[in-house]
Amino acid sequence: RSLIDAALALELPLAGYTTFSDPNGELPEYFGDALAFAEGATWVGDLLEPNLEAIAAVGPDLILMTAVRHEDLYDELSAIAPTVATDSAGGGWKDNIELVAAVTDRTALADEVLGAYEERAAAVGADIVATADDPTISVVRFADAIRLYQPVSFSGVVLEDAGLSRPESQQDREDFIQIISEEELGLADADVLIYTIANHEAVEKMAEGVRSRALWSTLTAVQSGNAHAVLDDSWMSGVGVFGAHLILDDLAEIFGVDPHLTTTQQEQP
Repeated sequence: RSLIDAALALELPLAGYTTFSDPNGELPEYFGDALAFAEGATWVGDLLEPNLEAIAAVGPDLILMTAVRHEDLYDELSAIAPTVATDSAGGGWKDNIELVAAVTDRTALADEVLGAYEERAAAVGADIVATADDPTISVVRFADAIRLYQPVSFSGVVLEDAGLSRPESQQDREDFIQIISEEELGLADADVLIYTIANHEAVEKMAEGVRSRALWSTLTAVQSGNAHAVLDDSWMSGVGVFGAHLILDDLAEIFGVDPHLTTTQQEQP
């Protein structure tokens, strides 16, 4: 979704797109007015198995791909249309926007979009630091395991842009995540614990079990009422500037501070 986000943020007309484990899925509503640039866009397969024939059929002028996922398809995609491969699908989402902007002559717009986001992140973060006495914030995801999200992950970059502190367990700048066992749940603790649950029946059952047992209730954040569930779709899958604004929305609501909406956001109905 990171490259869809980048394309729509830069007002590029979207001809086709993939989704992850969501056949014929629609684009998220949080793209708002930018969905006008995707009017008539065609689903061209699952992210893990893009349909090359469908991609060719939409007649793209440019193809955006992530090297970490589809490096083996680069030659085939390049035969369809000029293809740009980005290095990252996660923490490097701002680099993705800047790269796409560079190859489509939209650098000024990218600067405007990222500048507005960074200004908002700094303002929301400053309010949180002031009102909550510089709290540490833990980001946890229940997925195939219990994951702690590090500063170089998508949500980690947003928290860092906001100037917000992380617990000791979330200081690794080499890896996106640290996987812990339920017995190591204490590593997830912080002043505020923000968690998501992947949309899968088995994961939901696992998360419910963890949160029902005694160890969960011993966490400082849980005892103080500062453990907050947020949407997995925005914090984990919404990789890009639109998703980053959703994280800022949640942070402002959790801490009860001014959301510092951008001019564009204020104009949304």
